[in-house]
Amino acid sequence: MKRLFAILALSIALIYSCSKSENDDGIDGLNLTVPVANRASSNFCGPTTPETPEDPTPPHLFDAAFIDGKLKGDGLIGWMHGIVPSYNHYTFTYRLEDQSDFMAFFKAQQFTLIPRSDEVAKLLPTLHRHDKVRLKGSFFANGSPIPHLFVEGIEVITPFAMPTENEYQFDMSQFKDVRKLQVFGQLHARVYSEKMGYGLVVEHKDALFPVAVSPEHASIAAKMFRGDIVNIALKVVESPRAPAHFATDPEVANAIDVVDPMLNCHKQERTVEGILVKFRKSPAISSDTYAVRFIDSNGIARNFTFFPGDHGGGDVMQLFKDLGAKAKAAWEANSEEEVVVRNYHSKKGIWVKATGILNVESPDQANPQINIGKVEDLVFETK
Repeated sequence: MKRLFAILALSIALIYSCSKSENDDGIDGLNLTVPVANRASSNFCGPTTPETPEDPTPPHLFDAAFIDGKLKGDGLIGWMHGIVPSYNHYTFTYRLEDQSDFMAFFKAQQFTLIPRSDEVAKLLPTLHRHDKVRLKGSFFANGSPIPHLFVEGIEVITPFAMPTENEYQFDMSQFKDVRKLQVFGQLHARVYSEKMGYGLVVEHKDALFPVAVSPEHASIAAKMFRGDIVNIALKVVESPRAPAHFATDPEVANAIDVVDPMLNCHKQERTVEGILVKFRKSPAISSDTYAVRFIDSNGIARNFTFFPGDHGGGDVMQLFKDLGAKAKAAWEANSEEEVVVRNYHSKKGIWVKATGILNVESPDQANPQINIGKVEDLVFETK
């Protein structure tokens, strides 16, 4: 289990600012939770859990020998996913290259990169998300849910034209003498290994916490969806050679309290209100994509991307184009300077009211969708 802690900690950057206090449950540590009475304000999806839909894009794992052969041969071609130089955090996405497979784009896996030369160590911090690169090196068989690659050489094939710039800062001394804490936030990612169990990445404001799931809580982790709003009880695990990392507290029966399951939103007919956000066209998405960003009173935010709903049997592809065109027009008509929010941008002066049917099909779905039946159901206002 300690090995999983270290792997997750090295794979995810921990970035946030906070202050020491005693939280509402009397646990000395960092006050990263909210009072129990306030948690209901984050119950957007409601208490009813629908039947779990069949996952259209289940996790895809490539054979280690195949990846190793690519790295030692002509090279492994893919895209940079995450670059945080201050924590030596570099992740890479490889996708199935079979052009005859209609679902090849979704058959992808992420890898953590470990430089094996000074030249590579100097090059990695200069890269950006979505840069297309060719890697040379070898597969690191460490059994991690997030596999690692030793990188001996990198060739930048196509730099991404419009990368976002994010500054990350973290003072590790804030965890000094902290042994237990509670975190209120949402699930960013979930990984699984038959040998090592579940690992979670939990967001709190601008923090990402890598969490090893204790065996006592594995049954809860197995049912979680990206975007779940949770209150999680953690133990801090210290290592002299690695940043602080975390595990669910085995002494707390309800260490993973799912306050608002993302799955509960599936198939609900709703009007979602919030600000307009934009994901730029990239190797990960085929066109500019817009969404409504709903932020609850606890500060938890979810992006619901606009997607056509076949509610009336109309031309779905034309509706998709019309929804995109309407969102683009609203975005460009607003002179407000766009703000970088991780890998996308927002304009807080554009208020959105989107009515449709919510869609949450995959536990790893990047964002929930709102399937809109007609253009008139997407409304933009200036705040």
